[in-house]
Amino acid sequence: MPKAIDPDAVFPYVLKDDRELKDGHKDKTVFQLGTLKARKYAGLQDSAITVTGGKKDRETNCKSGTVELDVLHEGLKGWSNFNDENGDPIEFETSDSRNAMDRNLSRLRHKHREELADVITDGAEPDEEEVKNSPSQDTSPPVN
Repeated sequence: MPKAIDPDAVFPYVLKDDRELKDGHKDKTVFQLGTLKARKYAGLQDSAITVTGGKKDRETNCKSGTVELDVLHEGLKGWSNFNDENGDPIEFETSDSRNAMDRNLSRLRHKHREELADVITDGAEPDEEEVKNSPSQDTSPPVN
């Protein structure tokens, strides 16, 4: 039987790379993720592929990278224990500015942006392993 999701819920997520660390390990980064509203998700799907031109000069363009960033702009709500190469904590910029979120996203490796976008897009309901590997079930955004 399907279960409803809370469209305003925020949940903790630990990247697959960090799951190999022992429980309680101080180096696990915890990302706070939210869900995509139905209309936003549909709009992102609609914008993923564009077709222009006529029958003879038709051109198809797939914007998967742009869609991934848009998903992250909507669904990435914060992080905790995310450090730079010197071990210094990096604060999650919470300004409403698109540039602030772009700076946040630029700090993540591509494979991690891809993983987070996939989790947000797939309905934002963590599976049993994700729940087991998350450090807490606290759904409040991290305080930085």
